[in-house]
Amino acid sequence: MDNHVHIVLVMLAGNDLSDQLKSIKRYTAIHINRMRGRSGKLWQKASYTRILFDNSAVASCSEYVMSNPQRRWHGISEYKWMKQFD
Repeated sequence: MDNHVHIVLVMLAGNDLSDQLKSIKRYTAIHINRMRGRSGKLWQKASYTRILFDNSAVASCSEYVMSNPQRRWHGISEYKWMKQFD
């Protein structure tokens, strides 16, 4: 999206969600800022998270995430930053 990111993560035992989100934000901020020739803060500190307890919830959330660009930019058939892992 042009102003936010959706990510569906499967957390492995022993990993902390907060630590993972900080790591993702740090990594992506460094690379996005480098590509833009900028530095400094990129992401908001807060994140909206949901814990999904079953495969149905994961499937529903994943479908929402995958179809989000089409809802935002009507008629788009392919979104180059989208990646789905099985």
